[in-house]
Amino acid sequence: MTIPAILFCVLIGYALGNLNPAYALAKRKGYDARVDGSGNAGASNAFILAGKGAFFFTALFATLFPPGHPGVLNLVEYVSFRGHVVVVFDFVLG
Repeated sequence: MTIPAILFCVLIGYALGNLNPAYALAKRKGYDARVDGSGNAGASNAFILAGKGAFFFTALFATLFPPGHPGVLNLVEYVSFRGHVVVVFDFVLG
């Protein structure tokens, strides 16, 4: 795999890690999942704030990418995890 391909995978992994369906679905209902409900922007809080459908969508989204293979995929998974923890879009969306 070439270096540009690795960098592309890392950027895509980070961008996907920034997505949080629990936050987005709760926001559509007028709640902030980071503050309201349990304060955790996860599937259980999506259920509390937005209902059963939001729970299942968030849980499915969180489990779409199973643990991968050694090498580049582990790097992409790590960067995706970091993107989930250190979210750039929080600063953009407010």
